[in-house]
Amino acid sequence: MFHSLKIFLVLWVIILCTPPLLALQAQHPTQNKHQIQFTSGVLLSTGNESPFWIRANNSQRISSVPHSAWQRVFFQKKFDRNKNFDWEYGLDVIGRLGEGTSGDFTQAYVAAKNKYFNLFIGRKEERLGVIDSTLSIGPLVNGNNAVPIPKIAISTNGWLNVPFTKGWVQFNGYYSHGWFEKNRFMQNAFLHQKYFYVKLGTKSPVHVHAGIIANAQWGGTRADNGKKEPSSFDDYLRIITGRKGGANATSFDQINALGNHLGNWDLGATVHLGGWQLTQYWQFLWEDGSGLAVKNWRDGMMGISIKKKDKASWFQGLNVEIIRTNDQNATKCCQNGLPYLEPDAFFNNSGYRSGWSYRNVVIGSPVFLLEKPNNPFGTTRINNMINAVNLGVEGAFLQSKVTYTFNYVYFKNQGMYQQHFAKIFKLHSAIFTGNYKIDAKRSLRLQLSLDTGNKIDNSFGAGIAYRHKLFGN
Repeated sequence: MFHSLKIFLVLWVIILCTPPLLALQAQHPTQNKHQIQFTSGVLLSTGNESPFWIRANNSQRISSVPHSAWQRVFFQKKFDRNKNFDWEYGLDVIGRLGEGTSGDFTQAYVAAKNKYFNLFIGRKEERLGVIDSTLSIGPLVNGNNAVPIPKIAISTNGWLNVPFTKGWVQFNGYYSHGWFEKNRFMQNAFLHQKYFYVKLGTKSPVHVHAGIIANAQWGGTRADNGKKEPSSFDDYLRIITGRKGGANATSFDQINALGNHLGNWDLGATVHLGGWQLTQYWQFLWEDGSGLAVKNWRDGMMGISIKKKDKASWFQGLNVEIIRTNDQNATKCCQNGLPYLEPDAFFNNSGYRSGWSYRNVVIGSPVFLLEKPNNPFGTTRINNMINAVNLGVEGAFLQSKVTYTFNYVYFKNQGMYQQHFAKIFKLHSAIFTGNYKIDAKRSLRLQLSLDTGNKIDNSFGAGIAYRHKLFGN
């Protein structure tokens, strides 16, 4: 470990002392729309694993081991907003030192756009849903807790005006097809995703939005017996429309719906008052047809975000979020005239036993805890009964040369509806992140994080990272 850290520190010094040739090439950033960023970091922690906030929602860039170092290289070209047609790409590579060495392509994508639509192919970070972009704990279902799933996706180019409404009504849509990994119970399964939003009152100081996000796992081959799940075009149409499986589907899918479906409704409003913007959002989960009937309104996340439009203020934003997922539409009516118990097992599925995960990490919010099965043919357990509160604050000093964010989360995880923990998991986690802008090309980031809980060792972590942009704006 210490030998690896020495090697890493030598590499870090080399990057800090960028060769003159690269410095000369970066003197004219306006002539080069392609960017190359180097980020080098070190993390030291007192506990048995890295703190919750440092590794959560970070696309698995940071290892769970307590001490680590990493080198990130990000090649990117962004869309030109002034062009009706343009293209972009991203190649995001991470190398880690901790318990051994590892590396990955966190992002690798190409994209194109015209005036109305965007299209990308590959692995790209996304957060689906309306939340606070900087202080939220992340969307319930579609966040960046796990490495992005490779996919092909088409979406509207932002919010588009509904014809004949003169811009007062807008819509936003998304449709994608993705591929899960082989190393899971249902090997090489497919991902289907889509969303649709409508926004009213866009030109007024107050506007509201409503949308639905739908995800489905389908197809694939069972690891225990090699049986292939339905994956024809007709089956794909059943997945899109949420219909029951055909004769080649399991008896369960013939009764309910083909595949493993999961999503959330998304409602909210935004108010502009002088130099302030207030946004309220409400996401609540659905797992099956009964959830689509808006019966799971108790299970979700409510958030309030306050943003100051002055980007140089010591106080720029406040975010408060409350998460509760204990009801789970468990008591249903009626079977033979009698109510029966069937909780919506959010993130879990009896057929797709790896659940709503990718590479053994929960795809959605990090407050949902994943337990790996004891054997390769077992069922991954994602503990989904949550009570949580998240608080975030951000601001800036010295004409925005120094920026900061502070987040605190407290959550209780009770396990699953029909299989509670003997002792409820409780965690308090806080993190302070400070960024210092050295110049247009270089910056330093300091993170201090503290975890305390009843099932973990108290842990304090300190991380520092240096970013150097060699090319681009």
